[in-house]
Amino acid sequence: MAKEVNKRPNRKKYAGKTEEEWRNWGEKFGKRMDKVGKEMGKKGKEFSKEIEGLAEKFSNYMEKKGKKCKDRWFNVFGPIGPLVKSFFGLAWFMVGVWLLNLVNSSLQSDFILRLTYLITTHLYYFFLAFLFFAYNEYFSKKYQKFFWMISPITNSIGIIIVLWFLRAVINLVTIYVGSNLLTFTLEFLRTNIPGIFLFFVMVGYFVEIVKRSR
Repeated sequence: MAKEVNKRPNRKKYAGKTEEEWRNWGEKFGKRMDKVGKEMGKKGKEFSKEIEGLAEKFSNYMEKKGKKCKDRWFNVFGPIGPLVKSFFGLAWFMVGVWLLNLVNSSLQSDFILRLTYLITTHLYYFFLAFLFFAYNEYFSKKYQKFFWMISPITNSIGIIIVLWFLRAVINLVTIYVGSNLLTFTLEFLRTNIPGIFLFFVMVGYFVEIVKRSR
């Protein structure tokens, strides 16, 4: 009679556990880690939402504080507030130019030297620009009901002032960079300033009319 085959499974152990026990332990460990990962992901999302909420509250707070500071500036100094603000703006502007020259003392860049020379030789124009923007803001706040009638004109003047400085910078750049695009832009700004001004005036009045017709 043939011997009966031993059908008992292999119970060989590895580090105190059988293969089946290690397999069960691995499945349980995997499920546990998956659960922990999901919980951490959920907490991470909640934490992220809390951070976003705090950032939004802080941004709104700083915006309100900035607006209050501006209003307080005008309320304290009254009509001379824009003048005082322009002097402070010019002072900080000159500090920036001084720092630029300080950096350039080691760089020895001819472009930066020409740029700072352009600024310092036209400093009174920059002061007038600061004065214009400051009083434009002052009158727009003080006479909100009526200032919209001329705001497209004053805003267009502001754009032309910015374009004037941009044109001067492009003129300097063209000395060092031979670009047809820069040359065309420079020529376009030189010959079309009145047209650009009228374009922005018309766009400004169109926007104001649309806002008030709603």
